[in-house]
Amino acid sequence: MAKKQINTKSRPFQRIHAVSTTRGKPASRTHKSWSGMFTRCNDEQNPAYPLYGGRGIKICDRWQFGEDGATGFDCFLQDMGYRPHGMSIDRIDGDKGYSPENCRWADDQTQVVNRPCTIWIVIRGDTLHLSEVARRFGFSKTTISKRWAKGLRGEELIAPVKKIDEITINGVSKKLADWAKQAGVTRYTMMYRIKSEWPEENLLEPASSKKRKRNQKTDLA
Repeated sequence: MAKKQINTKSRPFQRIHAVSTTRGKPASRTHKSWSGMFTRCNDEQNPAYPLYGGRGIKICDRWQFGEDGATGFDCFLQDMGYRPHGMSIDRIDGDKGYSPENCRWADDQTQVVNRPCTIWIVIRGDTLHLSEVARRFGFSKTTISKRWAKGLRGEELIAPVKKIDEITINGVSKKLADWAKQAGVTRYTMMYRIKSEWPEENLLEPASSKKRKRNQKTDLA
């Protein structure tokens, strides 16, 4: 049987969603992984395409076109099995494509370690990636990522968050709640402005009309 070909000249991308004869949630979850793999490698409109198809990452013919009467998805299911809960498809060698010999089911932590773009940090004698730093020292990944982007390193990266009870604006000191009330915003919004290092002259800017209504509802709750 001749393999099904995709005419990439007339159509930059043709979505192939083969329906497996196997039904149920495990098959659906596995099909979602197969479909995501397919679009990342073939659909130029997919946001992830530059990191996959755009840099030459391809899917083996067996998984893409099928073999011996079986669809590409059915071949994928035969080779990989059902996708385990909490795992997703991972390429062992990030510079090679999707094929039975280069793919496995892996959890997020394993995949982070395997990514070439992962940032590694030496802190207190241990080499950790950003997610591990956040988990070990009790921070969110977003907080550690923002600190890293600001150039904080070493102990500064894991310094405790300073609790802000009273702040000084234009030479006047007040409690955070009082400044928030004066500006007509929530305490959360005022805290965000301070942590984001807004200029003093902008800290007391009132919220937009839509935000103000939302803030009023929040304060009443």
